[in-house]
Amino acid sequence: MKKVLFPLVLFLFGSYFLFAQQEPHFTHFMYNQQGVNPAFVGSRNTPSFHVIYRKQWVDIPGAPTNVALGFSTPFAGGSSGFGIYAANQTIGIFNNWYTNLAYSYRLQLSDNLNLRLGLQGAGIFPSVNFNSPDNVFFETENLPLTGEDSKLKFNAGGGMYLYNKNFYVGFSVPHFLNSDIAFSTVSNTESAITVPHYYGMAGLLLDAGPKVMIRPSVLVKYEQNSPIDFDLNLSLIFNNRLSIGASYRHEDSIDFLLFLQAGRKFGFGVGYDYTISDLANYNNGTFEAMFRFDLKSEREDIENPRFFL
Repeated sequence: MKKVLFPLVLFLFGSYFLFAQQEPHFTHFMYNQQGVNPAFVGSRNTPSFHVIYRKQWVDIPGAPTNVALGFSTPFAGGSSGFGIYAANQTIGIFNNWYTNLAYSYRLQLSDNLNLRLGLQGAGIFPSVNFNSPDNVFFETENLPLTGEDSKLKFNAGGGMYLYNKNFYVGFSVPHFLNSDIAFSTVSNTESAITVPHYYGMAGLLLDAGPKVMIRPSVLVKYEQNSPIDFDLNLSLIFNNRLSIGASYRHEDSIDFLLFLQAGRKFGFGVGYDYTISDLANYNNGTFEAMFRFDLKSEREDIENPRFFL
C-alpha cells in the first residue's frame, strides 16, 4: 500500500502546498470550453446542458475525481450569452468546488465570422478533512493532522472567442486574482495560493470525403511556476453522428475518445487515458464520461450537430 500511496503524496499533495491549486481538466476539453472560457457561452446558438465525470488514476487511493456541470444559453437575439458552471474536485482529503456565472457579448465581424468577449464572476470553495480515511500524511510536530477547515474565495475572469461553423480560436484567464487557500488547520502553508491560469484553444473542421470530417483540436495552459501544458486531439467524424479520436496530454497520457450524437438533442461520450508519466506503474488509467443535452428548436438554420461547439 505504501508503494502506491507515496508517489501520489509526492505528486499531488506536495504540489498542492508548494505551488498552486490545479484547476480541473478533462479529456473532453473540446466539449467543456465553458469551463475555461466565459466567452464561449451562447456560441452554440441554443440552450445547452452538459455534465462530465472523470475518475483519474484508477486503483490509487485518494486519486482525483472531477465532476462538472454547465448550462449556457444565448439571449437578446443571440447577441449575448449567459452561462452557469459548477465543478467539484476531490483529491484525497481535499474537496474543492469551483463555480462561475458568465456573460458574453457577440461582435459579428462578417456573415460567417463572430467574436465573443466574455466575463465571469467565480467562487472557489476549498476544504480539507484530516479525519478522512484517505489521510495518508505522516504526522509531524509542525503539521497537525486532525480537524476540518474550509474557506470561500471570490474571483473574476475573462476571455475572447473567435469562431464560425468550421473553426474556433480562443484565449482566456478564468481567474485573474491570486487567492490564499492555506488552511488554519495546517501550519507552514503560506505558499498555498491559487495563481492565474492562461488558456489558449483552437479547433478546425475539415472535409475528408463523403460523410467524413477531420477535427484537430488543441488546448494549451500556462500557470506561474509550471511548464506549459497542452492537449492535442485528432478526431474523425462519421456521418455527422460518431466521433472517434485520440489525444496526447503533454508528458501525462495518451487518450482515446468516442462521442455519439444520438439525435438532435442528445449526445454522450466516453474516454480513457493511458498514463505515460511516472505514475504509470501504480494505476490502470483514467476513465471519463460526458452527456450533453441541447434544447434545440426545429429551425433549419441551426447546425445539427455542432461538433466542436
